[in-house]
Amino acid sequence: MRMNKIKSRLVVFLIFMLTFVTGYSASNEIKVGMECGYAPFNWFQDTNKNGAVPTNGGYCGGYDVEIAKVIAKKLGKKLVIVKTEWDALLGPALTSGKVDLVIAGMSATPERKQSLLFTKPYYESDLVVVVKKNGKYAKAKSINDFSGARITGQLNTLHYDVIDQMKGVSKQTAMESFPAMIVALNSNKIDGYVSERPGAMAAQYSNPNLTYISFDKNTGFKYETSEVNVAIGMKLGNTELEEKVNKILDQDLTPKVRQKIMEKAIKTQPGNTSRSFFGWVAFFIQKNWHQFVKGTIVTLFISLTGTVVGFLIGMVVALSRQVEAETDRRTSKFKKAGFYILNLIKKVSKPKMSLETLFLAREAGFKLISGWACFVRPNLSFKFHVLISVDEKIAHYRF
Repeated sequence: MRMNKIKSRLVVFLIFMLTFVTGYSASNEIKVGMECGYAPFNWFQDTNKNGAVPTNGGYCGGYDVEIAKVIAKKLGKKLVIVKTEWDALLGPALTSGKVDLVIAGMSATPERKQSLLFTKPYYESDLVVVVKKNGKYAKAKSINDFSGARITGQLNTLHYDVIDQMKGVSKQTAMESFPAMIVALNSNKIDGYVSERPGAMAAQYSNPNLTYISFDKNTGFKYETSEVNVAIGMKLGNTELEEKVNKILDQDLTPKVRQKIMEKAIKTQPGNTSRSFFGWVAFFIQKNWHQFVKGTIVTLFISLTGTVVGFLIGMVVALSRQVEAETDRRTSKFKKAGFYILNLIKKVSKPKMSLETLFLAREAGFKLISGWACFVRPNLSFKFHVLISVDEKIAHYRF
């Protein structure tokens, strides 16, 4: 009986460890992480129109969502889309168990393969440069035809790294998202940005004033095909899930099926993103309202803290001055009382009283007054000096 209990506990422990190592949830859900901000691969919208799936604060649609739907269905799992920042998708979201898969238009670069396990590509692409249709660089034929142009790319991507291959360009600070780069291009903050072809097609579709420049092998960027083709990422060591997803890609998501999904995604992506100034303000508030709320709360907390601390400091200063004034007032009264006692001693003393007796009496008076004054205000010191004229028997007192 005891051995059976031990065996049962051992089995439970092994199952737990297997789940922990593989990172693949045994629940009925498959959690897929993506930015929801990289059309046509993925984007954020307010409704479930065109098959968008619920996510943090809204819905997420696009090519990646449709691919995720097929994978979830074939795995017999309920699809959960987790809207996540790009940097977190590069590893932390998987290692922490927040997501099971990353389907976010991510390329399987050698650096990323060190922290993530990737499937076969689920879309093949190439790199282009997005510019204004009527701009200075709309006629470019080579990556070296952009001399003087202000070019940028997404942070922590191959897009940003290859800008170094463009001779004479001014490489701008990397940006966190493609919507931000589109805004910068439309507002003349930059002259162009590097993108994969599907992203450029989506930008052109929603912004008719934009176009993209494509290149051939001799005039374009130099990179490994694997660095551009996008794949599905998962936790290192999860070979079981990798095999299942690869099988689905081969059997159910053939290149022809994927191309149809991409064409549909480009056509159904959110409408034209050309907005007025106030339209962009509303757009960014909608997309980043939680950051605004957090910043507002922090600002209010700092303001309230500063007000309270300032009030307390002011109270301490005011009380200190009040105590000092009160102490000075009481000290003044003791001084007057002291002089009165000394003068009284002088008046009542008889001329025939010995000098020694007079001196001792006056000294006792001084000590009495000094003791009371120091009790009221410890830092106050009285200096007494008695000059006694033997001939005239006149005492002079000085504080």
